[in-house]
Amino acid sequence: MKKLMEFSPELLQNLLSLDSSTYTQSSTLTDEMSVSAARVWSLRRSLFKKWVPSDPSKLEDVAIAKFLTCNSACQRSFTLPDDDLHRSILLRMRRIIGDCFSHHLYGHNILTHAQCVERGRCGPGASRKTPHTSYYKKMFAGPMSSTSSTLYKFYTKGIEMSPWFSAEAIRSLHYGLPIYLEGSSLSTVPKNSETNRTICTEPSLNMFFQLGAGAIIEDQLLRHFNICFKTRIVNGVTYDQPSINRRMARQGSIDGSFATIDLSSASDTISYGLVEFLLPKLAFSCLDSLRSRRTSYGGIDYELNMFSSMGNGFTFPLQTMIFSALVVAVYEELGIAPNKSIRNRNYSVFGDDIICVRNAYDVVCSTLAACGFTVNYEKSFNSGPFRESCGCDYFKGHDIRGVYLKGIDNAADVYSAFNRLSRWSVISGIYLVNVLLYLKGLVDFRPIPFDEDDAAGFKMPTDQLTSPKRDPYTGALIYRALVQRDRQHKVSEADIDYNSFGHLACAIGGYVRNDKYGVRVLKPTYKVVKRMTPCWDHVTHAGLTSRDFYYLWSLL
Repeated sequence: MKKLMEFSPELLQNLLSLDSSTYTQSSTLTDEMSVSAARVWSLRRSLFKKWVPSDPSKLEDVAIAKFLTCNSACQRSFTLPDDDLHRSILLRMRRIIGDCFSHHLYGHNILTHAQCVERGRCGPGASRKTPHTSYYKKMFAGPMSSTSSTLYKFYTKGIEMSPWFSAEAIRSLHYGLPIYLEGSSLSTVPKNSETNRTICTEPSLNMFFQLGAGAIIEDQLLRHFNICFKTRIVNGVTYDQPSINRRMARQGSIDGSFATIDLSSASDTISYGLVEFLLPKLAFSCLDSLRSRRTSYGGIDYELNMFSSMGNGFTFPLQTMIFSALVVAVYEELGIAPNKSIRNRNYSVFGDDIICVRNAYDVVCSTLAACGFTVNYEKSFNSGPFRESCGCDYFKGHDIRGVYLKGIDNAADVYSAFNRLSRWSVISGIYLVNVLLYLKGLVDFRPIPFDEDDAAGFKMPTDQLTSPKRDPYTGALIYRALVQRDRQHKVSEADIDYNSFGHLACAIGGYVRNDKYGVRVLKPTYKVVKRMTPCWDHVTHAGLTSRDFYYLWSLL
């Protein structure tokens, strides 16, 4: 393979300015802009916004400082506001959330340790003191970690009537009882060019319980708010929550009916006192026993005033429930009927991505502040023709989202950047010829079909192939794609710590194939593989065909 030529972000930025020179260089988006000008504005702003610098240590320092600031701001006790409006809304929130944690027929608490064990699972990454990332190694053939011996007792009690109990007996025979820790460990991952994102790595058994609790909360989100994290089909139409948010945000950008609200460090500002106030006592007690009470960074332990940080398995569904209850409580207080039907709903929440009707925007924002959250008003919109939600930026009904580059370190990064920018060009009608020619010259010319992965090569129509090769038997077009190498480990009965019952549990759960388990890769490597396709020109992106790309490629 051709060696990657040196990449210059400054040169790419200059080429982008050259390709888009006919459009205004305004640093702000204005209502009077055309959609094309808004697209260019968005791309210029986004292209290097998430670029990871060569020395990210300063970004880590910024992220850790912000995390500690948020943690200090979280109160250990919560006091109701003095004004009648917010006091009434918060009491409504507590009633709504209380209903979520009670059985709809029998009234008893649905969030118990036994239920968490039944719904428990592992996350895809490493846990603290448990370096392995595969399900088999973390649960059945490696050390286990926990903040409490009580959790381990609940765990063994919950699995004692199943083959899983035998699997744990074999695991403990080789690795002993769980390693007991004070809490999580704090680290950072890349976020954007200004700061990193903090994440707390939880002990493995805590994570197992937390994800079980998260699954239970997700059930109640569906039951009480009709919010579903999974893709579902209703009356023949496929839905997921992000797509519902996007649809409502788009509508808001057209007629102003909906507002979009963004929060700063939402998960790090869910205070212990707020959760204790809102949740029923039994449900709170259960979640409190699953969380890490402390986190460590740089050899120093910090007490966590935030209830659940990023990295905790129930953080995302819990914050979705809190914000959903907040919006519904505001609606009830203002006399607005909450509508949770899929097609006609008038509010939607996905994590900290909040959408409400325009008339409730101010009260929702002030109530969020009363709960200790910080509204990011630069990214929250209640007027004008712009809205953003769940990865889409809408201007007058058009998605003007730009392209984000995090780094160009290998050929796969170049192919991915090229394909995303070429797709942006075709959708916008603004052809970035100089930008694409520069990227095209950095690596091997590797044509691939449109339904391949963006990082596999250059996506182009068959009309532009100079020497297409076909399989003599099927007529399918042959190509060579750059693909990521799979990292797997094979389980053998000859392994000293081989766990037959654990292997069976993984097979039933779909975590094993041909006695091999997938391993999470932080720094992937790539290889070139030969592939064939009978439908080269099939474009998976809605609304586009291969003919849309023909003119662009004729310029390259």
